[in-house]
Amino acid sequence: MEYEVFVKHLMEELQQNMEQEGVELQRHEVIKHNGVVKDGITVKYPDTPVAPIIYADDLYERFN
Repeated sequence: MEYEVFVKHLMEELQQNMEQEGVELQRHEVIKHNGVVKDGITVKYPDTPVAPIIYADDLYERFN
């Protein structure tokens, strides 16, 4: 499976499984302290200032 297809399916599954919680998913690049660029999916819960990030590229490496 190609990476972009994997990320699309991942975001669809996350949204479907978390829609009752009213989360908002946002995909963006995250630059780590060591300069490495990661592909992140931020999971924003309503009325919560904290948002976990899921690194899609790390999951893809495990998937393949």
